Amino acid sequence: MTTGLGLLATPAQWAPDNTVAVIVAVVAAIGSVIGGVVAARASVRANRITAEAQERSAERKVDSEAFARAQQIYDHALDELREELARIREQYERERATSQEVRRQLEDAQREMAQMRERLALMERVIDRLRKQILTAGLVPEVSADGQVNGGGQP
Repeated sequence: MTTGLGLLATPAQWAPDNTVAVIVAVVAAIGSVIGGVVAARASVRANRITAEAQERSAERKVDSEAFARAQQIYDHALDELREELARIREQYERERATSQEVRRQLEDAQREMAQMRERLALMERVIDRLRKQILTAGLVPEVSADGQVNGGGQP
């Protein structure tokens, strides 16, 4: 009695047709095994590729999160620098205005000092002329201990 492809045939019933059936079954089994091995290797490879892709995706996610944090830190630092620059500009403008005011006051003081030097020189010339007039008039000025000139006495 034969069942299926004749694989369970007894030796008494063995026929050359059964050999062909056995060879076909063996070739089919080998093909199935090879297909299974190829499928298993393909599955392992696909799993490895999937795992690598997930790992790269996770790395990209970590990299993108790190980039986002770095960008936040950088933006915050830029904002602080902009604020500091604005404060420095304001301080510079105040100092500049103060400096201009001090410069103006210094120029005024220098002009006033120049005018006083001119007046002093004029007064010294007037004093010299008056001394000469006193001396030509024959009067001798009296000088006190503190350097004050008192009225003139007769010679």
